[in-house]
Amino acid sequence: VLHVQRLALPAIIAPMDVGVVAICRQVRMHCLADSLPSGSKGSEQAPAEMNIRGNATLFLQLGARKVASIISLLTASGLTLVVSDADVVWLGDPRPLVNGEVPGYEDFAHADMLGSSDCLDPHLDQTDNGCFHVLMDRNTGVLVVRNTTNGLAVMREWQERTAGAFQAWETDQTAF
Repeated sequence: VLHVQRLALPAIIAPMDVGVVAICRQVRMHCLADSLPSGSKGSEQAPAEMNIRGNATLFLQLGARKVASIISLLTASGLTLVVSDADVVWLGDPRPLVNGEVPGYEDFAHADMLGSSDCLDPHLDQTDNGCFHVLMDRNTGVLVVRNTTNGLAVMREWQERTAGAFQAWETDQTAF
């Protein structure tokens, strides 16, 4: 969060537990505290529950809340959103890239949505045109969503598919 402040980027945090709400208030970061589920215990949960990835129910809820927060912010703000997980470090302002102002990325200006990928195999990137044609989860840790009819439609379908997840292996990322 502090690196975003150092870059003077406009940001709002959609916390997924009460501990993050407290940190946001401490560092004076805008916080969407209503993204927490009602009755959330957050950082007061038992240690076994703190590993959200290890608890399929909590991880499914986290993904569903993430998508709901994106839709809420899109409709309330009317802005394009750059959505980022907390473990992403921004070294520079992403807006020139998102707005298609970086040479070679001009088409980004016309996208209703941009998504990241966990395609992290340098060998496949070189020899097999990356792993984008391989069936795998797409990381939803960095997304750009424009407040357009199509951008909102993608988010609403993602929300619907995430809400219907019923297997431990189904997450917001597999639904994406």
